[in-house]
Amino acid sequence: MNPRAMPASSKQKRATATVASAPSTAAQLRALRGRRRKIYGEASRLFLEKGYDATSMSDIAQAVNITKAGLYHFVSGKEELLFSLLSVAMDEIMEDVVTPALAVEDPRDRLKVIISNHLRSIGRTTRRRANPLTMLADEPAGLGPENRRLIDERKRAYHGLIRDTIEALRQRGDAPASLDPGVAAHCILGMILWMVRWRRPGGRLELDHIVDQIVTLALASVSGANAPTAVRCPGMTARPRAMAGAFD
Repeated sequence: MNPRAMPASSKQKRATATVASAPSTAAQLRALRGRRRKIYGEASRLFLEKGYDATSMSDIAQAVNITKAGLYHFVSGKEELLFSLLSVAMDEIMEDVVTPALAVEDPRDRLKVIISNHLRSIGRTTRRRANPLTMLADEPAGLGPENRRLIDERKRAYHGLIRDTIEALRQRGDAPASLDPGVAAHCILGMILWMVRWRRPGGRLELDHIVDQIVTLALASVSGANAPTAVRCPGMTARPRAMAGAFD
């Protein structure tokens, strides 16, 4: 009998069906990954805009255009979303800020790299795509004890890098002897993380200019030098705006 004329066995038929369905399965996996990315992206945006406590799972489901029950097929709850987002934020700090900073020997240059790289990383935020880095200041309180401990440990290590860099400046006489490096590190982190509260992406001030201004002010405050007396932003009018929310 001609082997080519033999009828296909059930096993061969299943194998053929599996191969034929592979592209469909791959497409489904891509769709699922895309849906998961959208869920985390919308959760990040809502947490930033409304706050973690004020954001419900229903809000997130509506933003992603799925049912609340469907949302629970992807995540177990709000805390899982928050912990994942904050973990991503710390990963980005490690990649964008810590690793480049550790390669810089001079403490002043290292501090400049820390501040500028962190600001530029936060600067990726847009009105439709929130950067998880912007939530580091406020949202860990939404985590349970174990998840919060893990995030706090990573945050303390990052704060320690900034503190030790400032201490190195103080030891070599480039910062006042009375300066507390820990307090100074908290202040610098506050300057960095607050930018997202007032900056308007696409506004009249370019990100590079904002970064330069904050770096200049931060380094001047650490060194004890007077801040520049004639700092002006391009397009700034003589009368400053009264409301912080109007800054751009």
